[in-house]
Amino acid sequence: MTQGYLFKIPPDRRSIFNDHIEGEFAQPVPSFSHSRGSALIVFISLEEGLITHLASGRAGNHAGTDLRRLNLEQIHILENPLNFSDILEHSPSNVRRYISNAFEHGGILPPGSFNGMVNAIYELNPDAGSLLARYSTQRQETIANLSSNVSKSLAAQKEALNTALSIAGIDRKPLLEWTPNHVEQSSSFLTGLPNAYLREDQMILNDFNFIPGFDRIRGSVTGTVQFENRDTKLNVILANRLPLEEQTGADLIYYNATYQSFVLVQYKAMEDGTDDYGPSFRLPNWQLTEELTRADALMDQIRSVPPVSNRNGYRLAEIPFFLKLCPRIVLKPDDVGLTPGMYFSRDHWKFLETDSDLVGARGGRKITYNNIGRHINNTEFISLVQNAWIGTTPAQSQMLEPIISEILTNGKSVIIACKSNKEALDIEEF
Repeated sequence: MTQGYLFKIPPDRRSIFNDHIEGEFAQPVPSFSHSRGSALIVFISLEEGLITHLASGRAGNHAGTDLRRLNLEQIHILENPLNFSDILEHSPSNVRRYISNAFEHGGILPPGSFNGMVNAIYELNPDAGSLLARYSTQRQETIANLSSNVSKSLAAQKEALNTALSIAGIDRKPLLEWTPNHVEQSSSFLTGLPNAYLREDQMILNDFNFIPGFDRIRGSVTGTVQFENRDTKLNVILANRLPLEEQTGADLIYYNATYQSFVLVQYKAMEDGTDDYGPSFRLPNWQLTEELTRADALMDQIRSVPPVSNRNGYRLAEIPFFLKLCPRIVLKPDDVGLTPGMYFSRDHWKFLETDSDLVGARGGRKITYNNIGRHINNTEFISLVQNAWIGTTPAQSQMLEPIISEILTNGKSVIIACKSNKEALDIEEF
């Protein structure tokens, strides 16, 4: 859930704030509660009675007794500062006293007061309103009115994109800027991201020409974006062949161009728990079995490739195929946290398909957090993939064309993310 914070900058810190307006600023404030995965928008008052700036905020470490650091970034100057009294006048009457209290003392805004204040600012100042559009009541209503299938499809795409950004080590906060405008005409989560992350489609598509099997899915691409930081560039495309309403999920194909390594992740939703064991995934799952049979045939070919002869081609495990079991993925536009889940390599999964320890009292087999024991979590998986400790070798990568070109046949979307370092490594070619 998005939260708002009214930050009144003390007079003795105002000049320091101005010196850091193009970067980051931190200030100890009275302790407050805020989830690190949720958006925090900060209304900044540099002058008495006025909101002069907006910023993205996050709660930092404790800074003394009953104090916590408030960290600010992406600070925007309002060309036309907003007067406290004007905001109160345009706010719903039932929350005015709460907003007035925040104006007087600062601090976290209750949810109703936050929404009322956002809508008042949206009405008063179009420039500020554009920055706050994603927090408006209209946006929330649009998201709430999405059909169940559309919401599930967008959530699956967001989860795959979120994972790709995490592996690439690129800030995930751009996902908080997603807006559902015109979602009914779109089949891609990517089209809801701000223009700042869009590039000319052909420029991004050209970077995928070397990916095996890409020519056969080029016509199914419905969105392209590019993210980057000082060291890394991540080009992302989304491909699908069905309307958003008919899509059944999403897969992630992550290509590390620096190490020429592929990792493919299939997401599988667990059933809600009806007992003390929590969410579960039942076996056999015939659709999954069919998908994994194709992967096994390809793995036989992959393992026939000669061993690598370059240190950068070394892998702890030359396995590209991974499953992630997780509770049902829910669309949470104001949260960049990854859905908790369990990753399994294809080789590990083979044991789970036949393990007698997973057979229940009625003869059925299911996987739960309680009975599975070892698994790879989000943090461990990201760490392994980041520097290509797992995945295909350069020579093996060329052999993935069959599965990349056929992956859309099951009605899923596929996020294909290509990460490259801005400094190339000395690595053997395909």
